Amino acid sequence: DTSELNERAARALCDREAYCGRLGVGKAFESADACMAEKRDRVRRALGEASCTEVRGDRVSACLTAIRGASCGPPGARLKPPAPCTKEALCGPSM
Repeated sequence: DTSELNERAARALCDREAYCGRLGVGKAFESADACMAEKRDRVRRALGEASCTEVRGDRVSACLTAIRGASCGPPGARLKPPAPCTKEALCGPSM
């Protein structure tokens, strides 16, 4: 279900942003709600562009694990989607 993936991926991305110190006044995201709104929209657009007919659970799990383990990068940098979260990885042919 892409709506569940959208919510779970947005939550994982915002949890990572919080861990990396990017939530709060004067930071990349003013609040957790602001982060969730942006990340939901970003994930929704990415999934829409991918036009997946099916997203496999094992691939969702790999994506969420990659988000949680992503490095923070330099201060002020926004997190980019890890390789397991690309449309090719989530929607590609089964292995």
